[in-house]
Amino acid sequence: MKTISNKYLINGAKILSRIFTPFSVPFLSFIVLFLFTHLSLTFPTKEMFYILDIIFRFTIILPVISIFFLHKINHISFMEQHPLERIIGSFMISTFCYLFTFIVLMELRTPLVTNYIVSSIIVLTVFVLVPRKWKEDTTAEGLITSNCGILTELNQREQRFMPLLLTIISYTFCTFIMLKRGLPWYLNGIILASLMILIILLIINARWRVSEHMAAIGGVLAGIIAFSDLFLYNPIKWICAFVLIAGALGTARIILKHNNLGEIFAGFIIGLSCTMIALNDTCNHIISTVLKYII
Repeated sequence: MKTISNKYLINGAKILSRIFTPFSVPFLSFIVLFLFTHLSLTFPTKEMFYILDIIFRFTIILPVISIFFLHKINHISFMEQHPLERIIGSFMISTFCYLFTFIVLMELRTPLVTNYIVSSIIVLTVFVLVPRKWKEDTTAEGLITSNCGILTELNQREQRFMPLLLTIISYTFCTFIMLKRGLPWYLNGIILASLMILIILLIINARWRVSEHMAAIGGVLAGIIAFSDLFLYNPIKWICAFVLIAGALGTARIILKHNNLGEIFAGFIIGLSCTMIALNDTCNHIISTVLKYII
């Protein structure tokens, strides 16, 4: 009976972790804002779908695909392959890099000729470097020990560096595109907050593993507080609901042995603090001005 109870508890913790995955938070935040605020009247339907499309591509699709390709590279590099298979694998990875670069540069309204040249250079570079990496890896002994990370096994601190870095790159491009669109500062603030959280997690990850899930839910709670002042609504019910969710999510991460109590609290505080800064009018203006000057 105890084994059955533990099984249900673990399965419930897994489901809760997957529902509140960090990848989905920015996209869901934009959906909530467009559905339940005056923004549904401010923005035309076509513009709202365009913004949601950008957020979905750069905060969910591209990071997940990038990590998936990284996972495949890690495993393929340790497999004995026919040279033709290596060429096909390199071509697929290079094609993904080309599409990623081309889409980003198009969104940033880069001249078409420049877009083709930059994308082609990246493709040729990747096409040459990936097989060389595979060749070097085949001389290594044992299983994968690098810090590149695997999509299904990111429970060790060393495995999180490359996935976090790839996600930061995608979020950075998303931030630039949003700033180029000239959207209201509080919409840009959601992406800025996510980017700030990721950068801090990447830096801390060098010494200490912090919960990304709790950073995400801390960001959501801070967003509720910040937007309550902006849209003039009573946030108490929402705060109580998400405090309960945060507690349940933190408990789930401990049950799954993915984080300890210190990592749970640290992640939550990082998410809460970064989002409060990014959704502060003055701080957001300063950060946005610096980024606009860069692009």
